[in-house]
Amino acid sequence: MTSFIFYLLQANVVFVLLFLCYKLFFTKDTFFAWRRVALLLIPLVSIVAPLLPRLFPMVMPTMRSAVVRDLLPTVQLPDVVVGAGGASSTPVSTLLLGIYIGGALLLLLYTLYAFCRLLLLLRKSKPMVINQVPVYLMEEEVSPFSFLSWICLSAKSSASDQIDRVLIHEQAHIRQFHSFDILYTQLFLILCWFNPIAWLLMREVKINHEYLADKAVMCAGSNKKEYQYQLLYTAFPSLAAANLYNNFNVLPLKKRIMMLNKKPSPKILKSKYLLFIPIMAIVCLFVNCTSSESSDAPIQGEGKIDEIRVVGYSSDSVESNFKDNVIDEEPIFDIVESMPEFPGGMPAMMAYLAKNIKYPEAAQKANVGGRVILQFMVDKEGAIKNIKVARGVSPELDAEAVRVVEGMPRWTPGTQGGKKVNVKYTIPILFKLQ
Repeated sequence: MTSFIFYLLQANVVFVLLFLCYKLFFTKDTFFAWRRVALLLIPLVSIVAPLLPRLFPMVMPTMRSAVVRDLLPTVQLPDVVVGAGGASSTPVSTLLLGIYIGGALLLLLYTLYAFCRLLLLLRKSKPMVINQVPVYLMEEEVSPFSFLSWICLSAKSSASDQIDRVLIHEQAHIRQFHSFDILYTQLFLILCWFNPIAWLLMREVKINHEYLADKAVMCAGSNKKEYQYQLLYTAFPSLAAANLYNNFNVLPLKKRIMMLNKKPSPKILKSKYLLFIPIMAIVCLFVNCTSSESSDAPIQGEGKIDEIRVVGYSSDSVESNFKDNVIDEEPIFDIVESMPEFPGGMPAMMAYLAKNIKYPEAAQKANVGGRVILQFMVDKEGAIKNIKVARGVSPELDAEAVRVVEGMPRWTPGTQGGKKVNVKYTIPILFKLQ
């Protein structure tokens, strides 16, 4: 459960960083087609980036190790918090997930409502052909708009002597498949509805569509000044979140008029869009290198484990007891390509700890608690060896932590370069009285 929330947060961090880069570098030029590509890549990269370690498990750990090898002396296991009895309350993650799902469902339903309403308007409209272009005449007074292959006009606008420009504008939306961009962005908005930057993305996509359609009108030979006046006299439409179609006149009108009058950007500046590739790569690597996977949920085991956290310790906070990094003439690795794994994975290890760890009665009576940090090695046969108390609290708590780790079954050993190797681990166990 919390792993999904963690993934969602990672995806939104990537998204916000990429969108800020877009706003900083790519919103002042007139390369609207290139902008469109950049805008469509941002949600895709945001969704895929946190999944890279799972999609390419043999590549991402190696990349991470190159970055953090000198920062961490060992791989950090979850910080197990042991309580002296007392039932835990409903996890906050459950509440957050419920709120998230509720918001996403509401926006999805609103999107479906908007689509059904559009279909109803089309059903009530009258199909006809104007200047060899199939259109639908609406009984309602609406601004001209298009969706998929449909162009919709009000009876009043169809009688205008400037209808040619409107049709060129809407045909550009259809020919360039702008409706698919909006549907794609709308799905991302449903996924990240809580992020205000996601709503700005939808607005940016729609405005860029209008730039592209306005450019098509100019390329068709229309008078620029007359076209601007036509935009000013057209009724302003709504920019609702589930407005799935492209309007002839979309806010902000001031930006559209400014772009119509802007001098075309030098073509050499198109090369700056190539910077988006390394920017995306750096952001993805940064997010995956600075994140740690947490377990799906706190595990309840005989009332002993109340929560599980993920922590990291720098080389200054834990003094390593593996000073020579060699045992029996075999090297001991900090991070390897394929890390050792408890039988059944992390959930199975948490279940093992929940079942076996106890809060010593002597420590409870003495009101003693704190974090015991154990450091050990998983050898190339998967056995737990060289258990050291890197930081202790009391003899009772230290002994209990060592006892539970000593009793662990053999792990799947880690590998480096296809060979089984020795790997160091650190497990912090927090004993907390409640």
